[in-house]
Amino acid sequence: MPQYLKQSTLWLFLACVMISCGTGNCRQNREQPNAAIQLTPEQEARLKQTSKDKERVRVGIPDGTLQCEEGSGIKQNDAQKKLGKVPFYNVEHKHDGMARIAVCGAATGKYFVFEIDRKSLAQVLNQGFIEWVYE
Repeated sequence: MPQYLKQSTLWLFLACVMISCGTGNCRQNREQPNAAIQLTPEQEARLKQTSKDKERVRVGIPDGTLQCEEGSGIKQNDAQKKLGKVPFYNVEHKHDGMARIAVCGAATGKYFVFEIDRKSLAQVLNQGFIEWVYE
């Protein structure tokens, strides 16, 4: 057998081994499908918080700021007043992430985002808020 054929065969074999093991199939950690999952106390607390978060929803109201018009828009206190007596847990000033035309006088896309109880959602939607689905 010629020398170049031996070298080509060796390189082909090594390439096949590297590709086959590189896909993860021969290095997979196979676990029992019905094995019980042990959670740390930290993970359990996070899981409880996640279920609590399902009882809450985020709503937003535009802050009214306009491009090229410094000082335009409403302040956070004014946005809170629009909530009325609805309690909130958190407030953030966020951009909706949508592209806007760059022209003076156009909206900036910034909102005040409040985290409220889900049971209050219908009430605040009637006051000009939207359910916050961006992110």
